Amino acid sequence: GEWLAWYAQAGTPELHSSGRFDAHTRSFELTLAQKTAPTPGQPHKHALPIPVAVALFDADGRPFSLALEGEAVGEPTKERVLLLREDTSTFRFIGIDSAPVVSLLRGYSAPVRLIQKIDANALALQAGHDTDDFNRWFAADALARHLFAQALDAGKPDKQTLATWTDCLARVLCDLTADPALVAEMLRIADATSLTEGLKEIDPEAVHQARARIEIAVATALATPFLAKYRELSEVPATEDDLAAQARRRLRNVALAALCRADMRHLELARAQFADARNLTDRLASLSVLVHLRANDADAALAEFSDRYSNDALVLDKWFVVQATEPDPCALTRVEVLTTHAAFRWNNPNNVYSLLGAFAHSNPRAFHRADGAGYRFVADAVMKLDAITPQISARLATAFGAWRSYEPLRRAMIHRELERIAARPHNSPDLGDIVARSLVR
Repeated sequence: GEWLAWYAQAGTPELHSSGRFDAHTRSFELTLAQKTAPTPGQPHKHALPIPVAVALFDADGRPFSLALEGEAVGEPTKERVLLLREDTSTFRFIGIDSAPVVSLLRGYSAPVRLIQKIDANALALQAGHDTDDFNRWFAADALARHLFAQALDAGKPDKQTLATWTDCLARVLCDLTADPALVAEMLRIADATSLTEGLKEIDPEAVHQARARIEIAVATALATPFLAKYRELSEVPATEDDLAAQARRRLRNVALAALCRADMRHLELARAQFADARNLTDRLASLSVLVHLRANDADAALAEFSDRYSNDALVLDKWFVVQATEPDPCALTRVEVLTTHAAFRWNNPNNVYSLLGAFAHSNPRAFHRADGAGYRFVADAVMKLDAITPQISARLATAFGAWRSYEPLRRAMIHRELERIAARPHNSPDLGDIVARSLVR
């Protein structure tokens, strides 16, 4: 019955949460509210039944036993599913001795967007101790975004918040019971596109610098545990290929990139890993570190890699991606040269996605170069591809779609390229549609 309402109503509900601890009555009131934005034809939204799995943790990261006021005392439980049926409801937990940290939507109990005001210390506690892996990652991600916003705003992140975050990550890194796949994800900072979602007047160079500042700060603060973790994981047999071995390799490669970021002397580790790699994952990861940190022997490593895999087109596509995503404005020159490489074909979709797609969609610093050369190059490629494979041309042109969210100079330059493509007499319907929609967006 009531669950069918989910199918009758468009839009993703927002779940807002707030809490109030009362030391006198040893109780905690959790208020949950839902809001779904109007959509065409449905200006007024009804409350949906939203199951919210919840746990409460104390300051040491231990879960409280949960009992709601007025219910018969049953088995003590550390997690409850609350059903929010109204626009807003308050649930009162009793026997709570201190202000708790709230873990909501555990096990992704409902497809909603969570909005909660939560301070850095609570996020760090959740990232360090929550027993729900997704919520641990989400808390670490929220902290990183908070620091990024500070760095973008004030030029540098707040010292105290940064220390809270790095202490928390150090604990996670040294936790031998934590899943290596989760630890690897918690240590990786979201990409620039994700970090700037919803922002206006974006300056991609300032975004790059703010993100790099946080990345280097965490790499420097955790250099010792990163080195210990890298060595510990180097004992894993490189030829094992089950999921656990893959996760350990991923964490080891996250540690390698961080170590080299913190101190260029660690490039020796990347060189050794590249020379001795027993699998493609490790070889690619170390190559990526050498190229992206502009090691003096990066070109030699690239040449050695392409010689080794000269007969494997799919691996060479990964080789294109490594070069197309070098986070430096000069990556454009490299990409231009690679379009004439013997392994690159304009009529091969995988080649185009790996070189031009990766450059336009995954290298914001080079694509958004201040001189506009990245835009001109991609617009030229879009027009060239339109005569070969229109679907791929249209897909590449979507890189210009968010042009209105950039600062005025870049906005004007992207707009000029969109106008230049639109002015051509024989655009394919696919490309014409994407460009027209971008221009009115």
